[in-house]
Amino acid sequence: MEGNNKTSIYDELATSIVASERFKIYLSLIRNELLNTFEPSRQQNDITKEDLKFLLESASILACATSDAHKQLAYAITVNVYNQFKSEYEDIDRIASFLLLRLGNFPGFQLLKNRAVERALEKELADINISQQYEVISKSIDNKVSVNGTDLYLTDFQRDAYHSLSIGQDYSFSAPTSAGKSFLMILFIIEQLQQCPELTIVYVVPTKALINQVKNDIRGAFNRYDIQGVGVHSSTTSFELTELQSAPTDKTKHIYILTQERLSHLLSRRDIPFVINTLIVDEAQKVGDGYRGVLLERVITQTARTYPKARIVFSSPLASNPEFFKKFKPELQESRTNNSPVHQNVLFLNSKRKDTFLSVLHDEVEALIEDNDLQKGCPSAKRAKMAYWAFHLGKGQSNILYGNGAAETEELAKHLSDLLPNVQDERIEEFVNFIQDNIHGEYTLITCLRKGVAFHYSTMPRELKEKIELLFSDETVPVNYLCCTSTLLEGMNMPAKNVFIIDPTKGQGNHMGKFDFWNLAGRAGRLLKDFYGNIYCIDPNSWNDESYIPERSIENYTIESSTENVLVDRAVDLTSYLQDVDQVFPGKDKELLEQTSSTFLINSLNDPSDTIGKYLNDHKITMESQQVTAIETAITGIINENVLPDFVIRKNPGIDMRLQNRLFAYFSTVPTSVSVPVYPAAFEFYNSIVNVYDVINTIFLASADTRMIRRYAFVSSVWIKENPLGYLIQEQVKYEQKEKKFSSVNKCVRTVVDLIDGILTYKYAKYTKCYNDILEYYIQTIKADVKLINISAYLELGACNPTTISLISLGLSRTTAIRLRTLIGQNDLDRAACVNWLSQNYTRYKNRLPVVCQDDYDNNFNE
Repeated sequence: MEGNNKTSIYDELATSIVASERFKIYLSLIRNELLNTFEPSRQQNDITKEDLKFLLESASILACATSDAHKQLAYAITVNVYNQFKSEYEDIDRIASFLLLRLGNFPGFQLLKNRAVERALEKELADINISQQYEVISKSIDNKVSVNGTDLYLTDFQRDAYHSLSIGQDYSFSAPTSAGKSFLMILFIIEQLQQCPELTIVYVVPTKALINQVKNDIRGAFNRYDIQGVGVHSSTTSFELTELQSAPTDKTKHIYILTQERLSHLLSRRDIPFVINTLIVDEAQKVGDGYRGVLLERVITQTARTYPKARIVFSSPLASNPEFFKKFKPELQESRTNNSPVHQNVLFLNSKRKDTFLSVLHDEVEALIEDNDLQKGCPSAKRAKMAYWAFHLGKGQSNILYGNGAAETEELAKHLSDLLPNVQDERIEEFVNFIQDNIHGEYTLITCLRKGVAFHYSTMPRELKEKIELLFSDETVPVNYLCCTSTLLEGMNMPAKNVFIIDPTKGQGNHMGKFDFWNLAGRAGRLLKDFYGNIYCIDPNSWNDESYIPERSIENYTIESSTENVLVDRAVDLTSYLQDVDQVFPGKDKELLEQTSSTFLINSLNDPSDTIGKYLNDHKITMESQQVTAIETAITGIINENVLPDFVIRKNPGIDMRLQNRLFAYFSTVPTSVSVPVYPAAFEFYNSIVNVYDVINTIFLASADTRMIRRYAFVSSVWIKENPLGYLIQEQVKYEQKEKKFSSVNKCVRTVVDLIDGILTYKYAKYTKCYNDILEYYIQTIKADVKLINISAYLELGACNPTTISLISLGLSRTTAIRLRTLIGQNDLDRAACVNWLSQNYTRYKNRLPVVCQDDYDNNFNE
């Protein structure tokens, strides 16, 4: 692992080998491998037997070096020699197997075993000399763990990290995307579950999309290794938390998979006896991700302070400073590696014949192929160009095409579909039928899927994204091309043999930086399926000047704190915001300043000695004393003017307490009958939501767009009343046609999903919760006998029927839950009653559900 400053004779030898003139034969090895990709029938190879001997001897030394770069070279030599010479020399299997085991690359060894199944590798390994046999046996023992009788073999990185986790240390580690971090976390969870009779683990992920993936991975591992009696939860609505508290259960071990927003909600529930024993923070580098990074740092700090005995584990990709998290746990152990069990070739491909056709990134960019006949037929349009190269270079392989936005991703998929023949597969056709029945019959995804192409982006219905992920990861399904956006960079585990990019951006107009490039490159190559992956950078000479183009092998980035960055770079803005909450800032800036100021306000509310000055001192941040005084004076003034009790403020810690006080004051100016939202079945429900949104917009969002409020209220009312998503999309089509704004069904789908996921179930669910919490307190102060509905949870879930809500809280999608509720025919079932009904009746009614809903059920209940 990197960070080990010790050198050995192997390090000196490795450095000498790589610097030697003769080692240039390595590039010939890579060139031959890539030429074989373009010309599968090609027979010639310019590597002699002596060259081969030199390369393998070099690999055996490089594998013993401490440098990750040298180990990666050893691996690349091993797998490329194996691919090119396994049929020519009978000893290649044995030598490659030994080198992979020396590297501790058991996934690579397993892949080689799978490909050489007709040749008994174990028998061949028995023929190696005694010292090598001892090395293989020793490595196998050192890297083996047993889970309920199943022996598993870890990479060297996983072994070292697992050892640190097993002896009870708080831990922070950094490793590439393909290094098996998620598998390591699951092993750690299982080990914790086996050791502790009672346990609560919170697993924090950066996006809602990742919640379901992690939940499915954990449940799948529990099934494989027969882990029983563990509750796996992915929601923290008040409905689920209340039932978990009150319902009888035989489960004393629980795992919560949450975003930082949901963990913040859970930590605010002082009325629920809840103890966190272990906190796992996945994609922990997100503490530097704007206002959500501020929130993530806050919930980590709050967890560490509230539960000082809780273990905390941080996982980050490609960070140079995993020790950053010692600020939360000073005794924390850290490690990092750039070594991956799957090799990535970073390739530069030029479409024009005047430029070198193909180059590879080694210590520097090395030309491999000067020209190729395929350059003649390449189209000039950007999206058509990427589709062209993916079609020609990705045949029979899994491919990811990176698009700069949802619309571009759809266009990529369409261009690619035009080049491909139809595929015949029952599972694809079942999925197509689901899309036609539940989304829209003219959605482009339908025609693309029938060509073996899918697209994936954030503003897609959840059920579609999850099914696409399943189909693409299943080698038996002929969906070989996935066009996607930067959602792939948010931790989604969807690798492919090849990744194609051209002048990539992340979000609107933000050119991709170093970290995101290498994070994306890590998706090239699938563990246990590929020895290596290729990332094709198309026409890099035409990329924007601000785009990151790698000039040397993998580079690390530095983890930073958004909170600290605000104090260092935005102290004047923070002071201005604290002095005047109504001061206008751009949207993202306002959210960043609100989250940061709320952090220090809550800290001071909890402990008056926990000042901004203390934070600066603890984190070794320098700020002018005059600025510190101005910030602390503003914070003191805000707290002195606050009339709400601490427990009310803590329920919504990310919302400025001045605005919460303003809302409380508003309630005293209007009749309670106007303020209280009515039940969704009531005739006045729509108007009631309009009233609530009007207040929210005026107080929290400084907006008075009446037309937009009514639009949001209409969609919210339809959504909460459990109308299908397809109905909302149809209504959007009609609305745009009426307004003469209609361009495509695809755009309507994106608009509706973005409205629901990005605005209603996120922003308005957040503010309606605050609205209800403060209204509830106001009602208590005037001693009114009024019952409030949980409109925030209704909005987040898209449901108001108690049975539907119970089904969703069990982990089912909204679509599946609504369909099951109609089959159940009862509207008042709690979680336990739903589980009981499903256990007795699901098999009988199963075939009335679409296959997508059946898959959803199986993922949640086949434990």
